[in-house]
Amino acid sequence: MVRDGGYTDPNYREPAGRITLAMNAMRVPIVAAVNGDAVGGGTTIILAADVRFAAESARFGFPFTRLGVCPEGGSTHLLPRLVGPSRAADWLLSGRTFDAAEAGAAGLVSRVLPADQVLTTATDYATALAARCSPQAVAVTRQLLRTPASDLISASDAESRAITILAARPDCAEGVAAFLDRRQPDFAADRAPADDPRHG
Repeated sequence: MVRDGGYTDPNYREPAGRITLAMNAMRVPIVAAVNGDAVGGGTTIILAADVRFAAESARFGFPFTRLGVCPEGGSTHLLPRLVGPSRAADWLLSGRTFDAAEAGAAGLVSRVLPADQVLTTATDYATALAARCSPQAVAVTRQLLRTPASDLISASDAESRAITILAARPDCAEGVAAFLDRRQPDFAADRAPADDPRHG
């Protein structure tokens, strides 16, 4: 795609970027399980997940500068939001490999677990999310998290719009009734999605 120092296709989007953009556009949460080395694209792509579980033996890295290229997949946007600008700069500029303990301490992964528990924990987490939470409320919350407001007032405005939409939906009535009855809620997955909370 690159010739004589210039792009031959001005609309080119590198492969990891295509994947992370597709993941970002999904309405369902994405749970990642890392049990091994996730270096390069393996680390880049999990940045677009919502929750990440990693084995104690897992290793991560963004080796792009060591290969003569720059980071991919929107990682210069996603990574600083997860771990802060200083840690992101360290990892992205140096291209060094780091272990699961460092990834967990920085907030890149949600939990660090023994290798034989990673996939089970991730699967159980996703299953519980699907069983106990309203699909509409989860989709809207995910959207709010992925399109952060510029300030507290804007965030409160977006949440207030979303609450008024969701409170009028059947999932809210069912969730409150289940809570009062001390039973598991019965949310219908095929209900229409709630409106975009960013627009009122």
